[in-house]
Amino acid sequence: MVQSVSVKWWGHNMTYPTDPGHQAHSETSAAAARRLTTAESMEAEIIDLLEGYETGFTGDQLAVLLDGRGYPGVQIGTMSARLRGLEHKGKAVRTALTRPTRSGRDANVWMAPRHAKAAGLDAQSGPRRPSVAELQQRVQELQRQVTRLTLENEGLRKQGAFYREGI
Repeated sequence: MVQSVSVKWWGHNMTYPTDPGHQAHSETSAAAARRLTTAESMEAEIIDLLEGYETGFTGDQLAVLLDGRGYPGVQIGTMSARLRGLEHKGKAVRTALTRPTRSGRDANVWMAPRHAKAAGLDAQSGPRRPSVAELQQRVQELQRQVTRLTLENEGLRKQGAFYREGI
């Protein structure tokens, strides 16, 4: 679940990532945020596109499509933020599938949850960060392995396995 951050913006209470954010020290950033109709309206367009196309889109493809829907010049950073917000709301799924972007680099394909489920893909099938508990468990496993190998190594040294003449 995404935790929203409340901020005061032009005398209105707003929350990020629901509303477009901007850097407080930058007037140009604030002006750009004001030009956006709202993050919610862009997200609604993205949802509409994802729902209407069962094989999904990359963020780059969505940016091109949004350009024709009244959002000219959408940057990939903006698109990434909107997709990430939709992912946290459970309205978009980042799959492990990739496609090349206009620059020739591979990017993850995003799908509407119902299309991802129908294709046998879900949020777990895409790249994800392990939880803190998973990381702690992995660290403990590695510590046990190090201890075991250290003890084995000491046992072999005592047996003289690592000592040969001339070495």
